[in-house]
Amino acid sequence: MECYEKLIKEFKELVPRRRRSLKTKIRTKEVIGFDTETVNGYARLICSSDNRFAFCNNIFQLLKFLTQRKYSETLNFFWNIDFDFMAIIKHLPKALLPILYELKAIVLDDYFIRWIPKKAFEIRKDKRIYRFFDLYQFYHMSLNEASKKYLNDQKEEIDVKNIEEYFNNKQKRAILVRYCLKDAQLTAKLGELLQNKLNQLEIDFSKPYSPGYIAMHYFYRDRPLHRFFKAEWEKYAFLSYFGGRFEVLKRGYFDKVYQYDINSAYPFALSKLIDVRNGIWIRSKDIPDFFYYGFIKVQVNHYEHDIVSPLPYRRKDGLVFYPNVNEPSVWYLTYPEFELAQKMKVEMNIIDGWFFLPKRFDFLFSDIKKLYEARKEAKKNDKAMDLTLKLIMNSLYGKFAERETKVKAKTKPFPEAKMIKIGDQVMYFKLMDTAGTLFNPVYASYITSLTRVKLLESCINNIDHVLMFATDSILTDKPILNESEELGDWKLEIQGEAVLIMSGVYSIRNDSEVKTRFRGFPFKREYNFFDLLRENGNEEKLKIEFEKAIKLGEAIHFHNLYDLEDICVFKMCEKELNPLNDEKRDWLSHPIKLKDLLENQYDSVPKMCIQTPTYYTKDRLSHYERYKWDSIRFREIDELLWYTEAKGVYYNESDF
Repeated sequence: MECYEKLIKEFKELVPRRRRSLKTKIRTKEVIGFDTETVNGYARLICSSDNRFAFCNNIFQLLKFLTQRKYSETLNFFWNIDFDFMAIIKHLPKALLPILYELKAIVLDDYFIRWIPKKAFEIRKDKRIYRFFDLYQFYHMSLNEASKKYLNDQKEEIDVKNIEEYFNNKQKRAILVRYCLKDAQLTAKLGELLQNKLNQLEIDFSKPYSPGYIAMHYFYRDRPLHRFFKAEWEKYAFLSYFGGRFEVLKRGYFDKVYQYDINSAYPFALSKLIDVRNGIWIRSKDIPDFFYYGFIKVQVNHYEHDIVSPLPYRRKDGLVFYPNVNEPSVWYLTYPEFELAQKMKVEMNIIDGWFFLPKRFDFLFSDIKKLYEARKEAKKNDKAMDLTLKLIMNSLYGKFAERETKVKAKTKPFPEAKMIKIGDQVMYFKLMDTAGTLFNPVYASYITSLTRVKLLESCINNIDHVLMFATDSILTDKPILNESEELGDWKLEIQGEAVLIMSGVYSIRNDSEVKTRFRGFPFKREYNFFDLLRENGNEEKLKIEFEKAIKLGEAIHFHNLYDLEDICVFKMCEKELNPLNDEKRDWLSHPIKLKDLLENQYDSVPKMCIQTPTYYTKDRLSHYERYKWDSIRFREIDELLWYTEAKGVYYNESDF
């Protein structure tokens, strides 16, 4: 299939990591919080929690503040770091901003600035490194919400809509400084709280690039890291990898629904993994009598079901759906999904497979069960420890699928390099896809596969009553599952009436709460689709207006809408929600107006997997109206290695 051709090409181009080990020494640092206040998107005031502040008019004043010698030894945090970083670098010469966005690094006089989007930035000067990290990614709420919940404190209040008045009025400047300092101090206290809790668990927090970094240092503190060898069995695992199952089977209004969640689904799957280094891999057309991991290449000849399919398919644009099959095609499946497909009467033949025969059962993450029980206790009286344990348990699985981008830059041409100009200097660079520190397609594929299989196996006998799948969750129109608080078992999350619109977009409410998910759209707490659909009932599409700060990437890519002066400026934007854009299934009928979703129910069937050379798959229902859209897709490189021959420096920050 075409999707596998693309993945095989990606696998061949993937660069393995060098052998390395994790440092386990715990370093407790003084925590410093930082905050900026902006005018027209430019950082004009910067404060730190140690009661330092500066009003700034150019990039060098800001860099001088951030590179005070003390800060090279402290643990430095911003809250939502990308906004502050962009407000700072907006002072750069405009010609440098596209280069910074492309390479995630720039040289300015004797400063070297490096950016890891949404995670950190660093400044190198005079052989010292000043690192600044994002604290928001660990709390996932506003600074004020986190302060109230974990510190019993809150932000100062000022009229942020008229913040320019505070800069222009000398008397109000003191109020503005106090406001900014308080934000920095709250950030520092929340950073200290997290550092203390992690240190209690003997986890180093001195370079907190991401929650995955924390989990990695916990689970691998006493064991060597596995390596990625680009072996054939790793390729089969790579081709068998899919994410969580997001799929709406029915939509519209339902007067009674039940949403069940798996208790810590991915941590539960982690607890089932054994070390791939303690055993051998064999290739066979026959399934061995004894093995632990299996990845199978099969020819699927036929499968058709009115409601659900066990076969994951990735379209060329990355969309994953679960189709019926009416012509022979090649698929790569994990053994659990192969076994489920057999139970569901998929007609298929094994071409060959790779199977892991363990020498011993070395369970990598046996601590998961202990952490799960500890978290249940922490929920009762220790909110901070609950958060800490949640981060450790839920942040590791993504590291096994993580790929990074290596940036190689030189002053002389080299094969496949692109050219850029920085002032009078010409440089050449190349982006290379690199395996992450813990990249392991076997673990990544099995974690997500075990969860998808559990979803379908749990409800296959009641599939007529299933409305939606969402990674570790099932929504039904009658109670069908037994509940338990044990790790990996089901719990009833919420019940009530519901309106389902499309994958990841729905509201459920009862007398005590309203739960709304707005996947892919800006979300406000007060939003719920019962009200939104009623208020816009005569429309065909739901238009959502919202205010947002324009990012560097948007200013560069959407140049017909924004320019570089718009960076960090808040603007009103509009996004459309079109119920007809759910392309994962074929819908037997459609709402004409939005209000129809509050009055009717709509059924669907799995799409038919037809191999075509086109970008979009063909719909098998003749009356299905397709809406295509054009969008500029650009990704921000989360992690990179940076080499610059001109400066003679090699950076290898790989433990993010």
